[in-house]
Parts: sequence; structure tokens; C-alpha cells
Amino acid sequence: MRLQVKSPQEFWAGVMFLGLATIFLISGADLRGGTSSQMGSGYFPRLVASLLGVVGICQILIGLRQTSSPLEKGGRFRDIAVPVGAFILFGITISRFGFIGSSALTVFLGFFSAPESPCFERIAVTAAVVAASVLVFSVGLGLPVDLWPSF
Repeated sequence: MRLQVKSPQEFWAGVMFLGLATIFLISGADLRGGTSSQMGSGYFPRLVASLLGVVGICQILIGLRQTSSPLEKGGRFRDIAVPVGAFILFGITISRFGFIGSSALTVFLGFFSAPESPCFERIAVTAAVVAASVLVFSVGLGLPVDLWPSF
């Protein structure tokens, strides 16, 4: 019996995820794993790589079973350039604007890849993402980041 790929984009995305998971698992093999109560340095990377592998297997199965619509030709350059540029801008501005200012700028500028979103939605999502980021990184994990710019 020969396998037929019905959705090539799903199938190859799954192969890519599975390949990345394999590379991550092999590169982190020398790290100590530990247990859930006493995590070692390799515990979380192995967990994430394993979950990525499961997602890859699911994508491969979807690609083999379901037919999907063909990909559109000629995507917009803005769809990739704006988010990548926003993340680069975050790295450049975090020391000058602080975590809150730089995060807000990054999220807000990321919306320029979707110009049809209303301004209120942009502001609300920016505020929610910044608040969640501060709660996770500063409060939850206790990372020593400068939240506000230092003048």
C-alpha cells in the first residue's frame, strides 16, 4: 500500500516540526532532565521538544488524511517583514524604553501587518499583551528586567 499525501503543506510542516524536535532532543541530550518536582536544566527543553514532535506527528497525519486548499501565490512581503522588524526593534529599544515601553511598541507595530484591524482593538490587545508579559516575566518568574525607562 502506498501512502498518498493529500495536503503537502500540512505534511511538510509536520516533517519540519518533527525534524526540529529531533534536533532539539539530540542537542539537549547531555543536559540533566530531573523530575517534575526537581527540574534539571534539560527538563523544560525536552518537554517543549517532545510537544513539538507530537505536533509534527499530528501535522503529518493531517497531511496524509485531509485535503486542503492550495496555497495562495505571491504573499505580501509586509506579512513577514513587519513582525520580524518589530522583534528586532524590541531588542534595540528595550534598554532605552524599558520592558513595558518596548513591549508595547513591538505589539503595536506588529499590527501593521494587518491594517484592517480597528485602532481600539490594537490598543486593547497591546495593553493585554503587555500586562500579561509583565505578570509572567517580572512577577511570575521574577526576572530582573527594567519595567520603565531609566532617565
